[in-house]
Amino acid sequence: MNQKELFDWFEKQGLAPLMDDREQHIVNLGNYRDAHPDGYLRLGEATHLRELAVTCDGFADAHLAKIKGLRFLNEVDLPICKVTGHGLSVLPTLPRISRFSFPMWHEADEGLAYIGQCTTLKSLHLQGAFGISDAGLPSLSHLTHLEILDLSYTSVGAGVSIVEQFPELRKLLLILTKVGPGQLRHIIKLDKLKDLWLPDCFSEEDLLSVARLKRLETLCIGGRTGTRGLVALHSLPVLETLYIPRLMMTDDAFESLAGFPNLDIIYLSKHNCTPEQHEWLDARVSARIHVFDDGSGEDQRERQYRYSDWLKLQKQQAGSM
Repeated sequence: MNQKELFDWFEKQGLAPLMDDREQHIVNLGNYRDAHPDGYLRLGEATHLRELAVTCDGFADAHLAKIKGLRFLNEVDLPICKVTGHGLSVLPTLPRISRFSFPMWHEADEGLAYIGQCTTLKSLHLQGAFGISDAGLPSLSHLTHLEILDLSYTSVGAGVSIVEQFPELRKLLLILTKVGPGQLRHIIKLDKLKDLWLPDCFSEEDLLSVARLKRLETLCIGGRTGTRGLVALHSLPVLETLYIPRLMMTDDAFESLAGFPNLDIIYLSKHNCTPEQHEWLDARVSARIHVFDDGSGEDQRERQYRYSDWLKLQKQQAGSM
């Protein structure tokens, strides 16, 4: 069967193939809501496949096994499936894999050993994989080309020391993990880090260490941070975006926000300051002020809105009472 016929067959199974117009090969494959998982049993015939994204409850180990040896496949995204840790044994057969995403993975550390053999990986997303713990992380020590690592909503704590093995890391997400102040010494060694999302347990003293990461462009902080910690961050020369979720700020802390030299956007939870404080910021800082609903971090981006719109909404609600 040629690639055009395979394209038509995939579509009939509820899959969503994308064809390379120039070479007439299937290069991208996803699925619609009503897709039949057996449509993926012919994955191996898409010999030039580059990207695979699966949101299919019935997609299991037998289906994933069909990607074995696909030499052009560089991105695999499994947000909804029934693949087990053992099923990931096919990943090391992909010579060009650079991005792997397996969020909401409920198994334990089984499978990390297979991921750890994919030494070409640059981007690894395991957010919400509750079964992942410190015990399994040493399996990833050979991923020395990693640039993005997302361990948010996992059981990782002291094992985050593994990041010292990733000298190329640019983005690290640790939202709602067990990572604590004792592990910060490993993170601040990542001198190429540009994007850092910390859990809420870090204190003002801890931010004095974070200020050593001079390439940071985006930072998410929380916990007990106060004026002194925020002032320390003024020394970050290229910081453009600052998230401050779940942080009750004093007036002095708000005043310190005016001291960031290149800040473009400040994201604040609508629960962590008063309308008057928002108004003070809006008048004195050059950065755009955004607020979001509940301070839960990156997953709330779709609910963010400009400060001016938020204040208008507050006044409208007050007027209707």
